[in-house]
Amino acid sequence: MIRVAAFLFWLGSAMLSLISLAYLGGWILNQRVPVTIDQGFSVYVPTAEALRIDIPLLLLFGLQHSILPRAWFKRMLAPDLHRGAYLLTTGLVLLNLYRRWEPLPDYVWYVRDPLPRILCHVLAAAGVVLVAWSVQASGAAEFLGARAAIARLRGVRYVPLEFRERGPYRWSRHPMMVGTLLFFWAAPEMSQGRLLFAGFMTAYVLLALVFEERDLTAVHGSAYAEYRRRVRRFL
Repeated sequence: MIRVAAFLFWLGSAMLSLISLAYLGGWILNQRVPVTIDQGFSVYVPTAEALRIDIPLLLLFGLQHSILPRAWFKRMLAPDLHRGAYLLTTGLVLLNLYRRWEPLPDYVWYVRDPLPRILCHVLAAAGVVLVAWSVQASGAAEFLGARAAIARLRGVRYVPLEFRERGPYRWSRHPMMVGTLLFFWAAPEMSQGRLLFAGFMTAYVLLALVFEERDLTAVHGSAYAEYRRRVRRFL
């Protein structure tokens, strides 16, 4: 019964996280979702008031993504429960951000010419493809925690995958982050709100990867240290 409950916890958490991430695309692009980064539920508020609301929402995202992935926190929970907790809190934090975000819709830049607009869309699409390729190369089941959850359900010992240099990881140590930031920045219409979001996420990625690489080196030892020596962090 405990195994089934743990599996259902992971499954529900994974579904919530995937839904929140799917919504992120429409939210950023201002398309096909009820509320977006530039179009909220309420009337627009002054810039200072919007920043007073939006910045804590971003900091909450950064705090959640900084604490839960750390090695000391992982040791507190079984692998499947840790991944379930990470996915659940990610989904809740993102849904809270979408609901409470106050738009800053004034444009910082607006690309009108057709060819540069097409180039922006191509770069954003390339970012999405790179993220999907990175997840596939690193192991989607491992990334989502499915292997750990299924191992507990079957009553067998979970063995994490060894470090593998595959796909885009042969040229970039963090291609998933490269693709994500490319999607955020390749915007033919960059509003103040999107600039705030993209700028915060860029700063967060640059800081968080310092700690992530420290954890990866501790887990994988000399193999990852040699990988860091040969392959650039981004491109």
